[in-house]
Amino acid sequence: MFRKQYVALKILVLVALIVAVTQAAEAGTGNHVRKGFFLGADLGVGGAGVSYEIDGQKYESHDDFKDVLGGGMTLRMGYQFAPWFGLSIDARGVGQGGEDDHVIAVASSVIMGTFYPGNGGFFIRLGFGGARVHVEVPDDYVLEDGLAREFEKDTNVTAFGLGYEWMVNSHYSLGFAVDARGGEIDDFDELGDINFGETTVGVSMNYFF
Repeated sequence: MFRKQYVALKILVLVALIVAVTQAAEAGTGNHVRKGFFLGADLGVGGAGVSYEIDGQKYESHDDFKDVLGGGMTLRMGYQFAPWFGLSIDARGVGQGGEDDHVIAVASSVIMGTFYPGNGGFFIRLGFGGARVHVEVPDDYVLEDGLAREFEKDTNVTAFGLGYEWMVNSHYSLGFAVDARGGEIDDFDELGDINFGETTVGVSMNYFF
């Protein structure tokens, strides 16, 4: 799944650049008001994926998630330095799986920059930080003796998102966003080439003080 998420991430970046150019051409036409300290939250549906090797065998979690939908939530605190740029600390958790599935949960905190091309409603998010990845291997997957079916690992994560928001009033904004985070984990135990990713689509909101 993580491969598909990275492909989707590249597509999102391309779309973001196209829309950014369009928005920039319309600079000054928006009536958005963003300034000062703000708090925000996102709530969405999506999923997480992990890929790694066990004794030379490649495992990808996609097969275990064909009929399973996950979800995630983000809380943010930041400061809007200009109508077109804000900086925030975003804490996010995304989980997917169940009792009989490959369970994956990613908890991350990143420093996020949010750009509003043309001071309009369209925005692009870019960030970098740390994440804790929790994985539970399905019972029907054969592991070597002594290799735990459940593990956690801390690592770095890169974040990207885009969306559109409307200012409901001079303080409150409401919109939608697509967000993705992913990275790699250094080999540990007998697991190798570990990659992970997560993506959600949902509602985004901010309150400017």
